[in-house]
Amino acid sequence: MASARTNKRRVTPPAKQGFTLIELLVVIAIIAIIAAILFPVFAKVREKARQTTVLASFEKIQRGLGEFQLDYHHYPPALYGYAVAGGAMGTRTTTHNAPSGLYPQFINDVGVFQDPDNPNNDKPSATVSPAVKQLNGSALTTITPAPLFYKADAYDVNPKVSSDGQSLSTADTDYVARYQTSWTDVTTPGTPPNGVSARDYARQLRFPNPPGDTFVTLTTYHVPSGAVLVLWQSGSAKTLDPSRSTPYEANGTFWQMTPGKG
Repeated sequence: MASARTNKRRVTPPAKQGFTLIELLVVIAIIAIIAAILFPVFAKVREKARQTTVLASFEKIQRGLGEFQLDYHHYPPALYGYAVAGGAMGTRTTTHNAPSGLYPQFINDVGVFQDPDNPNNDKPSATVSPAVKQLNGSALTTITPAPLFYKADAYDVNPKVSSDGQSLSTADTDYVARYQTSWTDVTTPGTPPNGVSARDYARQLRFPNPPGDTFVTLTTYHVPSGAVLVLWQSGSAKTLDPSRSTPYEANGTFWQMTPGKG
């Protein structure tokens, strides 16, 4: 019995081995390839969701404009409204009887006027003063001093698109007023201004019953992602390729775009 026990050999379990350096590098390479495939997909999905948010905001703005027009028998001079010097987006924009915009009487949600792609959303006090025109008698003249707008107010003002149609200017001087009730001087019936068709002349919100394809506003914040989003008076909204709107952008006639051309 003792001899049998002494002849038994102890079996030593094999030592545990970890990944080799090559195996780790292979795993890292596979993860990198998967990430390179999925990240652009996730980015496109996120951008699509943001554009959907803008289109939903456009629908609310169009309804708000209709309610404003019913109450005051004209359209407001701005969508959100003018900025308050020293204030922040979300404060009241006027002390006059007729508000300067839809907030807060007709749309009480500041987020409706903010584009998810606008980098200024976290700067509610930042303002800009683009050139804004209004009718003075029969002539379209620049408002002096220029009214203030919040940079987070994406649909009253937003940056100019570069000539290549792929990027935005970052200079404050290149912000453009995208909403105005008047785009031309007043002319006698049948004689619209040079370069403006009679059809386009009638497509201005200063008139009591503008046609449904009258331009309301657009946002350029999606240009780096390949889109310009436009709203018309009927509530129709479209996502356009920036190359289609660039010619209008270059000469300031973006308001002449229609759902069918642009």
